[in-house]
Parts: sequence; C-alpha cells; structure tokens
Amino acid sequence: MTQWERSVTGFAAKVFSGEEQGNSLLTDFMAEGALIAGGVPRGSATPKILRADEMKDLAKKALFTYMIPLAWEKNDDANVAILETENACGDFSNLWDLNVREVDARQVEFCFDNKQYLFLAAIGFHETCTQWGDSPFADCVDNKFSLPPNLDKLGDFDVSYRDVMEGALKTWVRNNRQNGYEFNPDNLDMADYYDPIDPARNKVVDMGLIKIPVCTLKDANYNWGGKEGNFFPC
Repeated sequence: MTQWERSVTGFAAKVFSGEEQGNSLLTDFMAEGALIAGGVPRGSATPKILRADEMKDLAKKALFTYMIPLAWEKNDDANVAILETENACGDFSNLWDLNVREVDARQVEFCFDNKQYLFLAAIGFHETCTQWGDSPFADCVDNKFSLPPNLDKLGDFDVSYRDVMEGALKTWVRNNRQNGYEFNPDNLDMADYYDPIDPARNKVVDMGLIKIPVCTLKDANYNWGGKEGNFFPC
C-alpha cells in the first residue's frame, strides 16, 4: 500500500500547501464556499460539488481501481498484460494465429492512440503436448491467451476493464512507453488528482498507479514460449 499512501499524502500536501491552487480546491470542497467567510465571490462560477455519499463512492472506486490490478500484478500464475495487436481498432481478423480467441478479444479491446490493445493473461504452459504410444515425438498445440482471472467480477466493485487498461497504458506512457514505472507523487500536478470540471472522474487512471505490463502480442507469444522476466509475458 506504500504507493497508495504516497498518493494520498501527496494530494494532501498539495491541497494544504497554502498556494493558490490548493486554496481554490479547498474552496470547491467546502460546499460552494459556505464554510468560508464571504462564500463564493459574487459573479464567480459556482463550483461543481460532490455530495458526501458521492465522495465515498468515488473513494471506494479509486481504491478498488488500484487494488485489483495490484492483485493481478502480484499473482505469479495470472501473468496479465496489455497487448498491442498491431491491428486497427475493431479488427479481429488474424488473432487466432496469434493465440487469441476472437470471442475473448471482443470482451477486452481498448483503443489507445488509435491502436488496438487487448487485456489478456498467459496462464499455464505455452503448449499442450500429447505423446502417442512408444513414439519419441509428441504432437504439440499452442494454448490460447485467457481472459484475466475474475475479470467478470470487476463490475461488483464499480470498476471496468477499460479503467484498468487506460490506467496501465497511461502509466506506461509516463515512463516513455517502457514497463517498470516508479510512482512518485512529486511528479504530479493538482490536475492529476482532481478535475474541477469533472470531479467524479476516477483520477487513479491518470496518476501512474496502475502498473500492468504493456507490449505487443507478438512479443508476448515469443516470451510465453520460453523467455521469462520481471514483466512476463512482456
């Protein structure tokens, strides 16, 4: 939870810094300035305020958006990754040859920078081999990538696979499109934490907290076949 704690303390430091941006955000939080002498200055736009229950729901969603990918990341058997197919968005034509079932791909497609990405898991061995009788040779068939474990349960926590994929891809972009980003709240601006225009936005997806590996589907196939590393199957 260190990264989550650092993000929370980093946000608090910016809010209570005494600088104009932090003071403005505090004004927004305090119910249209009702708790501040004079309230919102006459003629100023009334900030969009979240109700207390909305804030609680948003906090829970943010926590689950962080914790669920972390659980996948720490599960050595799941081997989840976000894989660029090199296809156009909406094109599922050649994925079978890359060990992806079309029915699975359609459930986990996300378009980012006009490229198609899939959220998949390399579970088990790359191949299933059968040896017949006394023959020294075996017939081997490539296994297909799977959907991440319990993907269908995300909705129970008001989180979508798109939240997870967008967050991981933005983390990857923050790190010059490389895996292994080290979260640092000092590199974040107030806008990374809070959007006054859309205060209900789940900002965890923008902060660099979601760290699922990203690579091409071809690379993941190659690595699944025998090359392991810190970001397997990427």
